[in-house]
Amino acid sequence: MSVVIRNTINVSLDLYCSIVCLFIIISLLTSPHKKNKVDICFILTCFCNILICLFDALAWITDASPNPKIFALSKFSEFMYFFVGILIFYFYIRYMLAYVQSDLKRNGFHIATIIVEAIYLIILFTNHFTGAMYSFDENNTYHRGYLYYFTLVLEGILYGICMMIVFTNRKKFKSQNRVSFLSFIFFPIITQIIQSRFYGISLITSGCTLSFFIIYIRTNFQIEKNIIEKNTESLLQDKFLTNLQNNTIISLSNLVENRDSDTGHHVKRTSKYVELLALKLKEDGYFKNIL
Repeated sequence: MSVVIRNTINVSLDLYCSIVCLFIIISLLTSPHKKNKVDICFILTCFCNILICLFDALAWITDASPNPKIFALSKFSEFMYFFVGILIFYFYIRYMLAYVQSDLKRNGFHIATIIVEAIYLIILFTNHFTGAMYSFDENNTYHRGYLYYFTLVLEGILYGICMMIVFTNRKKFKSQNRVSFLSFIFFPIITQIIQSRFYGISLITSGCTLSFFIIYIRTNFQIEKNIIEKNTESLLQDKFLTNLQNNTIISLSNLVENRDSDTGHHVKRTSKYVELLALKLKEDGYFKNIL
């Protein structure tokens, strides 16, 4: 496979993944339900995935270009790719902890995440001087550094934290939710292994996007289910109030009838007339929002 074809495929995959995540974000933002901390964390996770797709696409576009300006752009895009990538872990773990309603200040998983990501960021921010994570040669060609695989171990620890959150809070996760949450572990790890083994194939963003889409489908299904349940509850409450109101009127009319039969029958006749008029107006299409 030629370099041009390889880069074109990788850029196309990145752009496709960014469009999918953009669709997820727009769908969640325009959803009628009230946004909570769980939704915000997931939206931020998807937004970071869009950024990492765009920076990855930019890195492939500028790959091996001799132009000095493009050379600087390659370094910037590669740095942002790794930086935003670690942010995905942070927001996703925050998303999981928010889902189980855990106190972040006292949560060991959150503390462990911050420590692991701090080590990762130290390596990343010092990479310009050490070349420990990655480097570029004089031809603007990317090379992995001597600590590259150590950073993969750090990412593996973060995946392990995600798995432990699901395991320790398994009673709070329904079986379908466990599968969707664990998809973030399964698909990115598989694509990461393939990407690490065969340089030149960019699949990690596709793995993340696939897992986020699975989570979105489950989340959207749960949102629609909650909306239906709330609407049903509201209708039942309205029906209860209507029946209570009708029974109150009937009781008062019976009370009046016991005192005066003519007046009592008048109340019942009037209610029948009103009912017939309402039915006729409804048939003719009037006052649809009321009748």
